[in-house]
Amino acid sequence: MSRACFLGRHSPHHVRSIRYRLFTVYSALFSCKPLTDNFRLLVNHQISSRRLVARETHTPTAASHKRRQTRPHREKYPGLSVHAHVTMTGKDDDTTLYSALLLRCLLRHSSRRVLVTLIVIVAVTVPFLLLQMRTQSPIVSGSQYPMLPEDMKKGIVDAFRKEEEGEDTKQQIYNYSFVTDQNYEPDTMAAASVDASKGHVLIVTEHFQTGSRLLQQISVLLDAQRIGYTVVDAKDEKLEHQWQLHSSNIYSVIVFDTVLVYVGLGQSKLHSLHSYCRVQSAGLLVFPGSFIGRVPPLATMVQKPATATTIWVDAKSSLLRVLKGGRTLKTSVEAIPLMMRRSAYYNAVVKVEIKSKVWKSVVIDDRGVQVGARRVVFGLMDLSLWMVKLLFVDVLRSLSPRPLGYMMLERKILVDIDDIFVAKSGTKFVWKDVQAMVDFQDWIQTEIPGFRFNLGLSGWYYLKSSLVSEQDGDRAVVEKASHFWWFGHIFDHSQPHLHNTTASLVSLMQQNKQFTRSHNIPIEGNHYSIAPHHSGVYPVHEALYEAWRHVWDVRVTSTEEYPHLRPAYSRRGFIYKGISVLPRQTCGLFTHTYMKSDYPGGFDRMVESVEGGEVFFTIINSPVAVFMTHLSNYGNDRLALVWLNMTVQFIKKWTNLRLSTSPPVELAKYYFSLFPDEATTPFWQNPCQDKRHVEIWPKHKECRLPSVVVIGPQKTGTTALHQFLSLHPELQSNRLHPTSYEELQFFRDPNYGNGLDWYMSFFPSTQRRKRSNASVLLFEKSANYFDYPLAPKRMSYLLPKAKLIAILLNPMQRSYSWYQVGRAVYGCLSLFISLFIFLAQSVDI
Repeated sequence: MSRACFLGRHSPHHVRSIRYRLFTVYSALFSCKPLTDNFRLLVNHQISSRRLVARETHTPTAASHKRRQTRPHREKYPGLSVHAHVTMTGKDDDTTLYSALLLRCLLRHSSRRVLVTLIVIVAVTVPFLLLQMRTQSPIVSGSQYPMLPEDMKKGIVDAFRKEEEGEDTKQQIYNYSFVTDQNYEPDTMAAASVDASKGHVLIVTEHFQTGSRLLQQISVLLDAQRIGYTVVDAKDEKLEHQWQLHSSNIYSVIVFDTVLVYVGLGQSKLHSLHSYCRVQSAGLLVFPGSFIGRVPPLATMVQKPATATTIWVDAKSSLLRVLKGGRTLKTSVEAIPLMMRRSAYYNAVVKVEIKSKVWKSVVIDDRGVQVGARRVVFGLMDLSLWMVKLLFVDVLRSLSPRPLGYMMLERKILVDIDDIFVAKSGTKFVWKDVQAMVDFQDWIQTEIPGFRFNLGLSGWYYLKSSLVSEQDGDRAVVEKASHFWWFGHIFDHSQPHLHNTTASLVSLMQQNKQFTRSHNIPIEGNHYSIAPHHSGVYPVHEALYEAWRHVWDVRVTSTEEYPHLRPAYSRRGFIYKGISVLPRQTCGLFTHTYMKSDYPGGFDRMVESVEGGEVFFTIINSPVAVFMTHLSNYGNDRLALVWLNMTVQFIKKWTNLRLSTSPPVELAKYYFSLFPDEATTPFWQNPCQDKRHVEIWPKHKECRLPSVVVIGPQKTGTTALHQFLSLHPELQSNRLHPTSYEELQFFRDPNYGNGLDWYMSFFPSTQRRKRSNASVLLFEKSANYFDYPLAPKRMSYLLPKAKLIAILLNPMQRSYSWYQVGRAVYGCLSLFISLFIFLAQSVDI
C-alpha cells in the first residue's frame, strides 16, 4: 500500500539537537503525520527486483547556492526530499526499506553514536510492527488514513469490511473514493453528485485509423446492448479535452484498448484524467494489449499471453451483474496473466488455469483507493467467448455511475407457434405430441411463471392431413385450446402482399374468425396477429393494416424485417397507425426442421446457439424476445421443446436473469415503456434495396423515389430553381400537393406518418422510360427540410444516395424577401409594420 508522509524543511534554529532530528524522521515515518508542506517522503511499493532507489529531489537554484555561500551555517542542515522505490521479494524488504530511509536522511547529519542508536531502535521496532501488520486482517482501518475526515474514514472501513463479508459495496466504495497523491486536496476526494441521465462510454484506441479485432468486438457488444459510445484516436493532440472538467462531455466509463495508451498519457494528462473520473464518478477499464512488463501506474506486471483451459470467476466480486460467478468453465481461451501487488484494495475477479493446477489472475479490480477512480485491468483480449462478453458488459455497468443500456435483470419471452395446422402430411404432430406440449408447458411454468405457447392458426388446413394420427393431433390441439394463447393468420395462409385490395384480406380474415368461433378457440380479445412470412408488416402493406384493424382489432404484431433481418441485435420496434410492431427473433427452427439432423449445421450447432450462442445473446440483449417456431418443430423429434428446455436451464445456471412472460399487448406496453424513442413511425427505407424486402413487396408497386432533393432554405430562390429544373427533359418532379403545391414536405411531420405509399404516389412512373433506355431523374423540392431536425436522418434511411441541393444567401437578403412576402400576405395592415418589427415578432408566413 502506498503511503505518503510529509516532513518539514528544518533549519538549525528549529533543530537544536540530534535527538529532535531523530524523533522528527522516526515519527513521520511510522505515524505518517504531516508536519509541514515542503519536505516530502514518498514510499511506493511495486513488484520488481529487490532494490532501493533513493534520490534527492530538492535541486538548489543559483540564488539559493549564493545564499548558502553567505550563510555557511545553513549548509549543515539543507532541505532534503527522498523518493524511495522498493520492491518486496523477501521477508526483510520492509525492514530494509525503513532502515535505509532513516540512514539516508540522517547519515551525513548524525554522529556515529546517534547512528548506532538509530539502528538499534529500528532493528527492535520494525520487525515487531511487521509482525503485527501481517497477523491482522486485510480489512482497512481508519488509522491508515489520518488525513481524511472521520466520517469518510468510517465509511471506507465499513465498505471494505462488508465486501470482505460478501456484501455488495459498490455504492459505498464510490461514495468514499479517495487518493493519496500529494497534489490532491481532501475536499475533492468525495465523489461528486451524479447526473441521472444515461451513461456514455469513451473508447481511446491507438487503432483509430486501421481498426482492430478488439475494437470491432467492443463496438458490436455496445451496439447490441444499446450502450452509447464514442471512439477517439489516442494520437489526437486534443485527446485531453475529452475529459477536462469544464468540458460538456460526460463519460461514465473510459476504456483504453492497450495499457501503453493509458501509461503514455504522461503525469499531467493522467492527473487530469483521474480528476475527471473522481468528479464524474467514472470508471477506467484498461486492456494490456501487446505490452509485456511492469505497469507502475497500475501496480501490475503483465506477463506473456498463454492459452487457458479453465476460467473461474469470483462470485463475491461486485463487478458481476448478469454473469453468475463461483463456477468454472472448461474452454480454450487466450489470456494475458496479470500479477498484482498484495493489497486489500486489489482483488482478482477472474482466474484461469494455464497449466495443471497453475492459476493466474487475468482480470484485476482496483477499487479506486490509489487515484480516486475505480480501475479494472482486463487481461482477456478476445471477446468472442460468451463468458468474456458477459463479463465485459458487467464490468462496464459496474464501473458506471449511470445506467448503461438496459439495466434490469428481467427478460420477457414469448414463443409463437406459427402455422399450427400448416404442414406436409407425415411431418405434423400427433396426439402424443400435443400432450407433451401441455405437460412441458405445465413444467416450465415453474421456471417462467405464467408461460403459455402462443398458437397461430390458418383454419383452411384443419384436418387436411392424409394420416389419421395427424388428424387426431389437430383435434387434440383444438380440444386443449384453453391451455394456450391464440392468434389468427390468413385463412389460407397466403401472403398479404399478394392481395391488392383490403376487401380480399378482410374476406380471408373473416373466414378464419368464423372458424375460431365454431371450434370455441379463445382468440378474440388477444389483439395480436402475425402475417405469413412477415409479408406486409414491413415494408408496410397498407391493406394489411386496414384489414387487421377491421376484423381482429389488432393492436400488436411483430416482424424480423425492421430495419433488416441481420444483424439480429439491431432489430427494433415501431408503431404505425395505432398498431405496435415488436421485433421478432429466430432460433433456427423453421418449417423444414423436423429432426435433430435437419437443424442447420446439425444438432451440435443448436447446442452452440443455446449455450452461449445466438439464441443465448438474443435473450441477453433483448428485454422482450418474441421467438418464432413452427408446428413441425413440436412433432417428430420435438426439437422446440428440447431447445426451450436447454435455453432456460443454461440461463438459470450461468446468469442472474429472471425469465417471465406476458400476453402480447402487455409485452408491447412494457417494451415501448423501456424504449419510448421507438414508439413512433418507423424510418422508411427503399424496399428495392433489400432482397428480402423485395420478396414481400407487392409486385404491382415500383420504387418511385427522387434522386435529387432541394432542401432549401426558404426565401433563397428554391421555387425558381424548381421551375428551371422542371424544364429539363430528363428531370421530372412530383405532382402538386393540394395545399403545399410543389412541396410535398414528406420528411416533416405530420406527412411522414402518411407512409411510403403516400409519398411515392406523387411521383410519375419511370417504367416506360426505362424500357426505352431513356434516362430520367426524379427530384423534389421542400424548402423547410433545411431546418427540420429529423429530416437528415429520415432522408438518410430512404434516400441514402440522393443528391441534396441547398442554396445559401445573405441573411439580410433573405430577411428582406421574407418581409416582402409578409406584406403581400397580410395586405394593407403590413404597411404599418416596419421590417425591424416584422423580424422581431417572428411572423410565421
